[in-house]
Amino acid sequence: GFWKCEVLWEDPSLAITWKDAGASTTKSEVAGDFLNCSQDYHLALRGSLTPKNAEDHRILNLIPKSYHGLVIVSKTASISSLLHLKNLKLTYRVYCHGQPIIPDSVLDVTSTISPTAPAPTPSTPSTMKVNQSVVVSDIFQGHHTKTLLTLVSLTQSNSAGIISEFDVTPMNGMTVTEGGKLEAEVGASAVRMFESPHQVLKSVNELGATVIGRRKLAKTLKGSGRMTFVCLSSISFTHPVTGETISSSHPLPPKFPKFLAAEKRFFTERREAEKRVYGEEFSRSDSVPIQYQVGEAEFGGKRFGIEEGVFIPHTASLKLVEYFTQLLSQYDAPAISSLSPSPTLLVHHPVSPADTPSKRINVLDLGTGTGALLISAVASASATQASTSPPCEVRGVGVDLSTLAVKTARANLSKFHLSDSCEIIESSFSTFPQALASSSRAHGPHQFNYVLCNPPYLSSSSYSSTFRSHLDKNQPTAAFVGGITGFECYR
Repeated sequence: GFWKCEVLWEDPSLAITWKDAGASTTKSEVAGDFLNCSQDYHLALRGSLTPKNAEDHRILNLIPKSYHGLVIVSKTASISSLLHLKNLKLTYRVYCHGQPIIPDSVLDVTSTISPTAPAPTPSTPSTMKVNQSVVVSDIFQGHHTKTLLTLVSLTQSNSAGIISEFDVTPMNGMTVTEGGKLEAEVGASAVRMFESPHQVLKSVNELGATVIGRRKLAKTLKGSGRMTFVCLSSISFTHPVTGETISSSHPLPPKFPKFLAAEKRFFTERREAEKRVYGEEFSRSDSVPIQYQVGEAEFGGKRFGIEEGVFIPHTASLKLVEYFTQLLSQYDAPAISSLSPSPTLLVHHPVSPADTPSKRINVLDLGTGTGALLISAVASASATQASTSPPCEVRGVGVDLSTLAVKTARANLSKFHLSDSCEIIESSFSTFPQALASSSRAHGPHQFNYVLCNPPYLSSSSYSSTFRSHLDKNQPTAAFVGGITGFECYR
């Protein structure tokens, strides 16, 4: 019932094997304990290596359970005692969110690896290009580390904007020579092999990228499942007994290229759909959303004007409009009663539209953005109430802190001929009662039957590079960050 071990190379002392993600090779990922082979992997090795049924198997490089990759196994007690291998080179293939940026602290070695490439020019941080190579220096677990990263490909993605494919090689105690070879530095100590898996994730973070996966320093992506897209695909070292160079490599697991192909296909399909909607194809350089490029955002079958810096309405928010329409037919929505300058605004109790002093339905949209949610709700309510007897008038108020959003929402009210029945107030959630009371265009009593809101939900600390790499960089931060805790707007 145990999984099979794939042996790529072996001699009387050592073996190189392959493991798939989900298989645990060691009893622990703690630095001093990783040599101890897990029971499952030990049983798999006993049935695969020569001689059979050996008891001295030890793991000489740590590879986490969630990674695919190559594993160096010792077959004798004398080799098992070694914590170091000379001239070790481990190369990981890694998929990340976003296009990486080269900060000033990172060394560009592209011209060293590819002599025909143009020499780098010192400047402000720049976008990393395909086939470009850099060395990231850091301090990891008390050691000075260096990591060589080469950008293999960039794939456009609906979910991540761009997916970056890297070859990542920890090069502690090594240096890059002409032609891209890694050689041991004079006087350098041997590589401690257990450092490299975590060093890989940390090094790509230095470039503003985040590994796709479920480990610490990584972040999942829609469609990626439970996989961590890190694979130790190539390995070489000096044999501790014979002194010869041992090298081995393994093709990427089929799920890796399939995932990229699917992301590329989904992106192309969306581009084609956008061409049909907007009538022409727009460039997606720098991942600028097409809505900003054309100045329009489609929501619920309507096209709303939009400018860069205003939150793009998401199709998922149509659920709010649908639920609002359902509540409207039942006349049992919660209301804001006797709205006053008090910070405590919400008083929940059923209010029938016929019971409101003006015999109308008042809708409040907090954080209105383009006004798409408010306009869609008012239009839906107006269509529903037109057939009631007596018909109820529908009015709306949108609130937003952004001057640009207020300007955009007011333009959309005019576009959809709702300027007489709706108003947009520039204010925060907590101060809008005063702003509404002082507005010369406030419509009727300050009482609302329905409150719609899609508020910011991330804390300031959460909105770090981990999130920033896959949230659209062109959209306003205020649309995502709800203060220090993330709950300020809710409160």
